[in-house]
Amino acid sequence: MRSGQTLLIRHGAAWMTDRWYRRACFIAPQALALLLIVLVVVPDITLPPLAVAARWSHAYKPNARALELQALFDQAKADASLEAKMLQFSNAGEIQAMQFMARLLDPRENGNRATPERTQQAIALYRKAIALNSRPAMANLGLLLISNRFGIPLNYAEAIPLLEQSAGDNRGVQRELGLLYRDGRGVNIDREKAMVLLQSAADRGDTEAKRILTEGF
Repeated sequence: MRSGQTLLIRHGAAWMTDRWYRRACFIAPQALALLLIVLVVVPDITLPPLAVAARWSHAYKPNARALELQALFDQAKADASLEAKMLQFSNAGEIQAMQFMARLLDPRENGNRATPERTQQAIALYRKAIALNSRPAMANLGLLLISNRFGIPLNYAEAIPLLEQSAGDNRGVQRELGLLYRDGRGVNIDREKAMVLLQSAADRGDTEAKRILTEGF
């Protein structure tokens, strides 16, 4: 009881003699109420969930899934039984898995197991990934359609727009697209554009593009 009385006496004395104490007593409850209102009304400034906060303490790995699928792809090329696992991920609609599954079926990548049926499955899967705006699928399908191999009819009409869209910093696509413009296959001859594409591929380390430029284009 005495402790409570002592606190009241001290509070009264401070209230009468200390103007800063009076201001603090007046402002503190209002500030707390305002803070509570802001937290409720403006959810954007609420503290992050624990799961999000926990992520900040670890390095972000945007390519972790791609690395996992790449490892599975490499294993599946040597062990056909692992294709089923990649197919499962692909059928679930995972775009990166679609890309790798199509490559497993692509005769350019997995020629030892190539069949006409698998090749058509690869093309269908590339097209499915392209519908989801996959640039790797654009590049791979475009290159497949101009390969003139594996029993696939040349299809410049479909291939060239895909190669144009996926050329970016893809040196292999740049090289092949440059050759198309150099030779006028599926497009009008444009040696200036061909030179730009081949030089870009060479600058990125494409040895074949370097050879072509060295030998006089």
